[in-house]
Amino acid sequence: MPNRRVIIFAAVSDHEETLMIDVGLIIMAVGMLVVFAFLAIMVVSMRFTSGLILKFFPEKEEPVPVRAASAGADDAEVAIAIAAATTLS
Repeated sequence: MPNRRVIIFAAVSDHEETLMIDVGLIIMAVGMLVVFAFLAIMVVSMRFTSGLILKFFPEKEEPVPVRAASAGADDAEVAIAIAAATTLS
């Protein structure tokens, strides 16, 4: 005789069904709280580490080179920008 697998579905009462849904919701809530706590701890630790690194190894600010003001060159650039804007619009 061949080996047959028989699947039997047991009848579940309303009380057991409600209990299963309650347990499922509790497990879901606990899982969401664990993930939220982990992410909150990660954000706090990253901010702390960032502040610690910036305290001991500050970023060096490099001075921005200043161009000499020449009226003719700026006027020409402005005229070119105006011409381009009116042509393209």
